[in-house]
Amino acid sequence: MWGLRASCPLTAAAWFDLVLSESEAQQYTLWTAIVRGKNNTTGVGLIEVYRVQ
Repeated sequence: MWGLRASCPLTAAAWFDLVLSESEAQQYTLWTAIVRGKNNTTGVGLIEVYRVQ
């Protein structure tokens, strides 16, 4: 899909369609991401969201 993938095989990647209403699309929208490590460990994670058309 779109030819997008993680550049490193050790990096996880996921693709989601985030559907916004007309009014939401015209303003800033906030999301919360909950990430867990292997075996439910904690650590630091980076979430990046891109608008792809």
